[in-house]
Amino acid sequence: MGDREEQHSGRRSRRRAARLLALIGGVLHAWVPQLLVLPQDPQGPTIGVPATTVGLFIIGSIAVAGAVLSGRLPSIGRALVGTAAILSVFLIVWEFRPTTWLISAPLVVAALLPIIPVQGVAAPTTESRREALGAIAVSGYLIWRMLRAYNDRFLPTHDESVATKPDWEAEWLWVGGVTSTTARVSAGGLAAGRYALTYWSNDGVPEMVVADANTNGVARFDIDGLTPGSDYSYSVGRAIDETGLDEAATADANFRTPSSGAQNVTIAFGSCASTGSNGAVFDAIRATDPDLFVQLGDLHYGNLTSRHPADHIEMLGRSISTPAQSALYSSVPSAWIWDDHDYGPNDSDSTSPARAGALGAYRQAVPHWSVASGDGAPINQAFTIGRVRVITSDTRSQRTAGTMLGPEQEAWLIRELVESAATQAVVVWAMPTPWNFPEVARSDVWGGFPEERRRIANAIAAAQIDNLVMISGDWHLSAIDDGTNTSYADDGYPGFPLIHGAPLDRPGSRTNQPHSHGVFSNAGQFGTVEVFDDGGDVIDVRLTVRLWNGDRLGELSLSMSAAA
Repeated sequence: MGDREEQHSGRRSRRRAARLLALIGGVLHAWVPQLLVLPQDPQGPTIGVPATTVGLFIIGSIAVAGAVLSGRLPSIGRALVGTAAILSVFLIVWEFRPTTWLISAPLVVAALLPIIPVQGVAAPTTESRREALGAIAVSGYLIWRMLRAYNDRFLPTHDESVATKPDWEAEWLWVGGVTSTTARVSAGGLAAGRYALTYWSNDGVPEMVVADANTNGVARFDIDGLTPGSDYSYSVGRAIDETGLDEAATADANFRTPSSGAQNVTIAFGSCASTGSNGAVFDAIRATDPDLFVQLGDLHYGNLTSRHPADHIEMLGRSISTPAQSALYSSVPSAWIWDDHDYGPNDSDSTSPARAGALGAYRQAVPHWSVASGDGAPINQAFTIGRVRVITSDTRSQRTAGTMLGPEQEAWLIRELVESAATQAVVVWAMPTPWNFPEVARSDVWGGFPEERRRIANAIAAAQIDNLVMISGDWHLSAIDDGTNTSYADDGYPGFPLIHGAPLDRPGSRTNQPHSHGVFSNAGQFGTVEVFDDGGDVIDVRLTVRLWNGDRLGELSLSMSAAA
């Protein structure tokens, strides 16, 4: 065999090997994400399992097409394989842990084999090199388009916050579970060891509680014996010993305990903020001086599938450690009730692989009022501020094809609504999932669970509850309804006022569902419920949709009869 024939034989061998590797790589990309949950990188952009699954399937299809065409149309085939290889490296490194990167290896080798020099084998042709450069150019354009789409969907939708990054030993602080005499604070991102929380009122002496950071870097502090209606400052640092107070500590943050009995109460709420948002909307929320902030889901868009609480805690920290969110969560008592993207993948339910990790992370890291014990129990809770009862519903961890809340949570909710309405001035029901939606089979909102919704509405009607307000999120819009469109009881009992508050920092959208007092599709929106309670029999309530720049977009004033 002559030198020329040996060169041709070597190049043919290269091409055959490249086609085989391209086929193997294409199949891996197309089918592995269908069979296995790939380990995500919590520090990655996390565009979500559905998006990455589709993306990997497309990359696999391009690779298979390139392998098939390489026999008849080698130039086009090699360009397609090269494009698939570059897209694969970009997406897999972008989204997943290093253990997953090997999936890209067959495509990378297949793309390089026809063009890299190998000792003893004929050098690549000029044509092959041109095709490689063409594949790089095509891939670069596609990646640029992907980044444009990512930026349009995930980058800030309004001005950045003016808050500055705090100088704390912890990466983040989170205050919740606040009553007139107690509070809970979680500190995250800590090294192993014992930590002290020093706290003091304006006219009091410093006191201290201690806690150990767990294996996920979170220390939780329970504070008791506080004075009602008082402002407190606090600082978290390494504990010197069990009794050694740091009386020279400077305040990391502060919070206010509510008074006992009748009082004015302001509740701010919102949902849907991109992971790591530092939007000015969080400054605007603090500017309303709320007694409570209710985060109604999609605190981040991690779309995690991980079963490990550590990954979920890490993802929470990416958001609440930004300057804007640090200032809010460290100083305003908050109640977080998740929706799909911060619980698991899009539209996730009790079958989500992330369920155990999400539930474990909540109990380990999130300061709360009255979440039930038990690994599989929902994170619904109820608590009182003044004469306002706040009830939150977990619409994800117990959800199946036939129920939104699960039988036990539904029964608990109905008891709470009936008892609270009979004993409190106002009941605020925090519901992450949109309520007023027509019946649509398999819908992710309440329209997909009409019988369960009807049972709850019938219970409200039977108890003749007329001091209930629902706050809601999920939809990327804000809206107010006076009860005209929220009635689903069999006997036609009037509905209750409802206000949506979203999106905090995501693109806005619209809905065809009617709302009596307007729909607002801006980004950087949130809502407030203001209760004006002087202890009398009639309570004034004001529902307001607000914008990040301080504008008020919509408002509804109500009067309600307080429970006897």
